[in-house]
Amino acid sequence: MLNHCKKKTRMAEDDDRIRYAMLRRGDEIVFSRESIRDKRTLVFKKDACVGCWFCHESCPVDAIDKNPIRNRDGDVIQHENIIIDPEKCVLCGICAEVCAFDALKLTIDGASIKTLAGYPQYAKNYRIDFDKCVPKDIEKREVCRDCEEVCPRGALTCSLIEEDGKIKNTVERDETLCIMCTACKKACPQDAITAEKFFDGDIEVDLDKCVGCGVCVAICPSKALSMPKPDIGEKVDTLVIDKDICVYCGACANACPTEALKVERDSINYVKERNTSTLKRRSRIFMELLTQEE
Repeated sequence: MLNHCKKKTRMAEDDDRIRYAMLRRGDEIVFSRESIRDKRTLVFKKDACVGCWFCHESCPVDAIDKNPIRNRDGDVIQHENIIIDPEKCVLCGICAEVCAFDALKLTIDGASIKTLAGYPQYAKNYRIDFDKCVPKDIEKREVCRDCEEVCPRGALTCSLIEEDGKIKNTVERDETLCIMCTACKKACPQDAITAEKFFDGDIEVDLDKCVGCGVCVAICPSKALSMPKPDIGEKVDTLVIDKDICVYCGACANACPTEALKVERDSINYVKERNTSTLKRRSRIFMELLTQEE
């Protein structure tokens, strides 16, 4: 499955030589196209892909196929959640725009499309009020790690610093790992974190269909799903969903073998300021990720 190097060259009608290449580099698959106009590189990091299939739904040339994970004898079978056809891919970058997990990245002449005008992206409205972010115990120099400990992606690192003779709590955030699930906001005892999800919506589980295979729990990027273990004589639901931190990506529903989960997205939070005709056209692709009209 895309485990070889494939190269192809063709001559366009305008005598513009275009070179295509595809290769595997560690846990990444790299597609590139180079012409006199520009050099485009699409990188797919398979380990970061959760199987939301936004890329599949948005690809204008049907170059991306679904490849859902499954459960076999109690073990979740992990593999690449999508398959990209190098013969069809035109490196337009739409898949990288809609990917909320940084599993797909496109650069044009070395610059990420997320830094270029005309390419929409999710709005990352995230802020920490460091006046409120305080240590657990100043005298004991005990750092507060509540947000770090609940982050499902390891995007936050908390530490103590000394500034102007005062001991302060500080938090470093890796934006490439953060998926705006707001688990940190929920956990902060000082209400120091402001964060907005990319999507608002709803998720429901049909417990009559749920067989407790655990695939959804294993794939959930925000760890919003769990299967509680009941005490003796206690009856609990097979699957519990924390809607406060669910990002409504739909990866769980895509992977569920019994179609017990249903995810709806009714609003989206993305950057709209750069008002160009290209941006307007490509913004429609973002809106198509909604399951209900905004």
